[in-house]
Amino acid sequence: MDDLIARPAAVEFLNDDSVLLFLEARLTEGKWPEDGQILELMTADSLRFVDINEVTLHLPGRVEATTLGSDYSIVVRDVEPEDAVAAQWPWGIPLPVPVIGSLLVGDIQDVQLQALSEDDGFVVTLLLVTNTGMYTRFAGQWLLINDLNIIDGFNVTENVGSGALDLYDAADKSGAQLPVAALPSDVDDEVALEDVLFGVSNDAQRTYVPEADTTNPAPESAPVTGAAPHLDPIQTVRDIPKALETGMAHPEIRWYVERRVHSLDPDTKMPWNE
Repeated sequence: MDDLIARPAAVEFLNDDSVLLFLEARLTEGKWPEDGQILELMTADSLRFVDINEVTLHLPGRVEATTLGSDYSIVVRDVEPEDAVAAQWPWGIPLPVPVIGSLLVGDIQDVQLQALSEDDGFVVTLLLVTNTGMYTRFAGQWLLINDLNIIDGFNVTENVGSGALDLYDAADKSGAQLPVAALPSDVDDEVALEDVLFGVSNDAQRTYVPEADTTNPAPESAPVTGAAPHLDPIQTVRDIPKALETGMAHPEIRWYVERRVHSLDPDTKMPWNE
């Protein structure tokens, strides 16, 4: 028997939650009957062998087993983008599977994370630039760009830090607009979504305070305290009345309130537009 499990392949060691990536993984029979089954793991320049004690699950693209001697519980499966993080690769972000495969065969990859934004300063999407191709971020996935015209005309911010990916994914999922000025650079600490939306500083004292909405200016008598407004999470329709109340009091976050409210109930009218 010579059974290809995956190419490229990820091997999870369940005992310590570590992950190793390989060009190819095969399950084979030993030379002699008493040898049992052997897991062959191929890299760009070597071939490793792991003696298998017992195979507990064998499906296309996935094998679960225990190793002989060390009795490790392992899972051998198809590679996923998040494996680039689990394997502690230096970029610290999920990578498209074709990029992972290219790296495993020994190709040199210049991986760069960039942000695309409109003239209003808000992020449209993140851009992953590699030797294998260019990818945009959508709904937590990397999508290969087949037509560069779709990103023509956007402003490009280079040297975006790995922490920007979680930040963007969270904003994208919640329907929030993310200011490009708030994205961490490749030398910044990680930043939380609520920090950049509402002006709270992170450990590195990087701050971002949203500019006031000039179409709905605050009353001249309103005191300027420099404090960021507090906004409770807008997750269900029951949160809408309180969100509208906060938006009335703080014009600078009305854009965010409006976007979140309309994602829950498109028919809700904004009181500041009446």
